[in-house]
Amino acid sequence: MYVPGQGRLRALLRGLTPGFLNDPGRSGPIPSLFSYRRIWLLTILLVEVVALGPLLSMAVIDSNITKAAVDSEVRLRTARIVSNAKRSISFYLQERKSALQLIISDNAFDRLSDPQRLSLLLDRLKQSFGGFVDLGVIDAEGRQLVYVGPYSLRGRDYSSQAWFPQAMERGAAVSDVFLGYRNEPHLVIALRSERPDGTPYLLRATLDTQQFNDLARLELLSQGDSFIINGQGVLQTPSHSHGGVLEKVTLPVPNPAEHTEIFEAPGPGGELLVVGYAYVPDSPFILMVTKSRNDLLMSWTHTRYELLGFLVASILAIVLVVLAVATFLVNRIHVADKTRMAALRQAEHVSKMASIGRLAAGVAHEINNPLAVI
Repeated sequence: MYVPGQGRLRALLRGLTPGFLNDPGRSGPIPSLFSYRRIWLLTILLVEVVALGPLLSMAVIDSNITKAAVDSEVRLRTARIVSNAKRSISFYLQERKSALQLIISDNAFDRLSDPQRLSLLLDRLKQSFGGFVDLGVIDAEGRQLVYVGPYSLRGRDYSSQAWFPQAMERGAAVSDVFLGYRNEPHLVIALRSERPDGTPYLLRATLDTQQFNDLARLELLSQGDSFIINGQGVLQTPSHSHGGVLEKVTLPVPNPAEHTEIFEAPGPGGELLVVGYAYVPDSPFILMVTKSRNDLLMSWTHTRYELLGFLVASILAIVLVVLAVATFLVNRIHVADKTRMAALRQAEHVSKMASIGRLAAGVAHEINNPLAVI
C-alpha cells in the first residue's frame, strides 16, 4: 500500500546512506587514505563537535543566567511585598500606641479611673481609629481597677500575663495573640504611666483581631500565603495552608533580622517554598509570605521548554545537514577513486598488451632470420 511521502523518505534515506559502507578500502603503505568509512566518521565527528559545541555551551550558559535572573526577580518581588506589609502593620500598631499615649497625656489617673470618662474615650477611639475593643486601667500589682467593654473583666489579675512585666519594665508592650480570660483570640497594647504619688499603673487596650488579620492577608498575584507568627512559631493570624490561629506552623522560625530576608523551606505538602519574612519592630510578630517555587518559576519553565525544543530542532537540523554533506563529499571521493583505479587498471592492461605485442614481434623477427637463410 502506498503511503504519502514514503517515496521522498526513501530518497532521503538513500541520500544519507553512504555507498562505501561495505567497501573494505585498499591496502598499501597508507591504508587510512582509502578507508572511506573512517574518513566519513571523522568528518562527521569533527564538524558536529565544532558546530554543536558552542551552541550547547551557549544554551547552558543562557539557561543558567536566565534562571538566576528569574530567581533574583522572584526574591526581590517577595521582599518588596513583605517590606510594604511590615510597614503597614508597624504603622497600625504605632498609631494605636500613639493614641493611647495621647489619652494618658491628656487625662490624669483620676479621670481615667472614672468609668464614664473611660467609656467616652473608648467611643472616640473607635470613631477615630477603629480596631479598639475595650479599655482598662491596671494597677502596679496587675489588678484591673477600671474596665469598659463588652466583657466582665473588672478586678481580674493580669500579673501572670507575659505582657504585664514587659509593659511595667519598658513602658509599653504589645502582646501576642492569646485567649486570656475571655477565651477568644485577642491582642493587647499596654502603656505605663504614673499616679501623682509616683505609683505606676497601666492603660490597657484590646485590639480587634479582624483588622489585624486583614493587615496580614495580602493580595498575592500568584498562589501563596501570608500570615503572622510569634517567636515560638505560633500563628497569630489564620493562613490558607499552615493552620489556624494559635496553631504551630511546620516552617522553621527564622532568625532575627533588621531587614526583610528570604529563604527556602519545604512546605506542608513537601513542595519547596520561597519564604519571605520580616520582624515587626517593637512587637513579638513576624510577618511571613510563602509562595511555591514551582509556581513562581512557571514562566521560566515554559520559556525553558520552548528554548529546549528550539535547541533540539537546531541540533537535528545540524546533524542531518552535516551527515548529508559528509556523505555526499565522501561519496564523491569514493567514486573519483573508483574511476581513477579503473582508469589505472585499463592503462595497465593496455601496457601489458603492448608489451606482449612487442615480444611477439621480436620472437617473429628472430625466427624469420634463420628461415630467410634456409
